[in-house]
Amino acid sequence: MSERPGRNDPCPCGSGLKYKRCCLPKVERPSGYTREERESALAKLASFSAVDEEKDRAYEEFTEGVEELDGIDDDTDRSLEGIFDWWFWFDRPLPDGRLVVDVLLAEDATISPGERRFLEMARETVMRAYEVEETRPGLLVSLMDVLDGSRVTVRERTASRTLKRSDLVGLRVIRRGASGEPEIEGGVLAFPYLMRREVLELLSARREELRRQIPRYADEALSREMPVILHALWVSGRANPRVPHLRTTDDEAVVISRVHFAVRDEKRLTAVLDGANELARETGETVWSWSGRTGPAR
Repeated sequence: MSERPGRNDPCPCGSGLKYKRCCLPKVERPSGYTREERESALAKLASFSAVDEEKDRAYEEFTEGVEELDGIDDDTDRSLEGIFDWWFWFDRPLPDGRLVVDVLLAEDATISPGERRFLEMARETVMRAYEVEETRPGLLVSLMDVLDGSRVTVRERTASRTLKRSDLVGLRVIRRGASGEPEIEGGVLAFPYLMRREVLELLSARREELRRQIPRYADEALSREMPVILHALWVSGRANPRVPHLRTTDDEAVVISRVHFAVRDEKRLTAVLDGANELARETGETVWSWSGRTGPAR
């Protein structure tokens, strides 16, 4: 097996350039950019759009009709900010039809090749709704798009420790992260199980509506709307937690009811209930609840 050439050796590809000037960056940066270049590119995007009336208008659009939430932890707050920022930078057209990232790429001469590569790949991302099919904590998450059935496995350290199989999530996947493999970008929205049907029905209905209105561009339009739709649904779920609807094995709704019985000997019944080890009487009441204990009667 041949040894890897030194940084200053001629590149084995035959270009005539030194290895460090030719193919070495492709080995060190399998995606064409480093994590440091990713961070610096996002910092330039954030600085470029920090004080902007258009961003204020975009935020009003993003949060229109959405309830305000209290008690959000810092990690969740950062994730929500990331979801809005990525939508504003990479999804929402400006008045001239361009995206914020397009303007930055055209006007900022300080962008390095690695930063440009990241921004161009990030521009291809869209938020989708996925079902988690497999997780390996600290390593990866396997996902299935709930609308088209496509699958992708992403390298992920943090989310892979909290997500579990069958979870429904909204997130973006960049085709090649700094690792050279697919990675999650821009924040994650995790939905409770009780919202699964609601989310799928709403997304499916919106897709069909767009296909009737703009058949050729329906899927693209839906992908650009997805962060707004999923964010509104997620906030709704947090503000108004869904209550489970119980059904029988025959798929009939379970109706909670109360049955009254006529008692001939109330004192005797009370004594029997008081003596049942599995029941606990509420103080001063003729009400008994399951105690969790088992065993012979007292």
